[in-house]
Order: sequence, then C-alpha cells, then structure tokens
Amino acid sequence: MPHPCRSVINTLATFALPLFLLAHAPMAGAAESAHAHAHGHSHSHASSASAHGHDHGHGSTEKNEALVLNHGKKWASDAALRTAMKKVAALTGKTGVPDPAAAKRIHDGINQQVAYMVKNCHLEAKADAVLHGLIAELLAGATAVTDPAKAEAGIAQIRQALLQYPQYFKHPGWKG
Repeated sequence: MPHPCRSVINTLATFALPLFLLAHAPMAGAAESAHAHAHGHSHSHASSASAHGHDHGHGSTEKNEALVLNHGKKWASDAALRTAMKKVAALTGKTGVPDPAAAKRIHDGINQQVAYMVKNCHLEAKADAVLHGLIAELLAGATAVTDPAKAEAGIAQIRQALLQYPQYFKHPGWKG
C-alpha cells in the first residue's frame, strides 16, 4: 500500500510544482534533494497559494485549506514531528528580520527538519495531509526569508505556521 504522503504529494506536484519550479528555478534541485522521502519518492511541499504568488505576510487572511481538525479534535503527533517542530521554533526565536547569515541558517534548518519529519513520518493519512499543509507554509516562509525584500514576510509566515501547529496537533508542553 502506498504511503499516505503519496496522494497529497501527487496533488501538490501536479498543480503547484510546475509553477513553483518556474518561480524558484535556481533552488529547485536543492529543494528536491532535501525532501527525498524515505519511502522511495521525492516531492515538493509547495502550496498552491505560494505557487500562485499570494503574499502570506502580516495580516494575511488566506486560509490554508489543508488545515482541518479530526472531527473537532486535534490530531495525534509522533515523536519525530514533535522534535522537528521544537527545532523549527528554536530557529526563528523571538528576533526580528534576520541578517543574511541567520536567514540561511533558518532556511537550511527548516529544510533539514522538514526532511526529518517526512523521513520519519508515522502519522495516519489524514493527519499527514494536515501536516503537509503546515510544511508547505514553513517551506514557503523559509524560501522567502533568504530574500532580503521578503525576509520579514517569511519570518511571519513561519511563525504563523508555528502558531497553527498546536491548533491542529496534540503536542504536550508545546512552547513554540
């Protein structure tokens, strides 16, 4: 049976990946290699919103359609998800707009943690789909952070994903 990530990723790849690759051509190879999935396929986590150039900066009211509760309750998380999300939260800290070196650390760190989450994914299919909605936001924010003109919006997008995470996933003691 295919891994639950496959259907979500196939949908994203079909609709969002071509536009994402055009917009981010210099980064495409690095992004794909960083997201090689442990189950034998690689994929991008670009959201259709970011692929179409929507701004997720301060005051965005756009809703991520992938973010749904489990019949009104939070989804279970696994150890890999909790560990990675703590590390992502630590990367952004409480600082303002990062300098270029810090932006690179944030970008690379988020990509590493996303790769870790995907490789060690043990969530049920529907929870996994919700996680991929958050991952898309984290990766879009991580990409934006490396562009000085978009760094502030990128940090805001990452922080928004971190604020949404405990609204959809159980994570005892979360302090993101």
